[in-house]
Amino acid sequence: MSIKPHDACYADHKEIFRVRQEKGLVKPHVIMHSGAVSNWEMFDKDFKTFRRLPKVPSSDYCFFFSDKETISVGTQLIVIGREIEGIVVFRYELENH
Repeated sequence: MSIKPHDACYADHKEIFRVRQEKGLVKPHVIMHSGAVSNWEMFDKDFKTFRRLPKVPSSDYCFFFSDKETISVGTQLIVIGREIEGIVVFRYELENH
């Protein structure tokens, strides 16, 4: 299925997601973080398999013991937190892990 950019506004979002999922382009995952460890875990939608993502490349005490916000956008996981020097943003490309 090919959609031209100007026709995209007419397509149903759920239909696009369904077609992408059928072609293997979309793989739903659940991403979890426990405050006790410095990495996130990514489970498939049925919780049958999981992958541990690499550790956050921060050694800042403040980062690990402060609140963090996490958002997943497309194939990226974005982690926002605070270090002593200020706000930091880490980005994982989920397709690479």
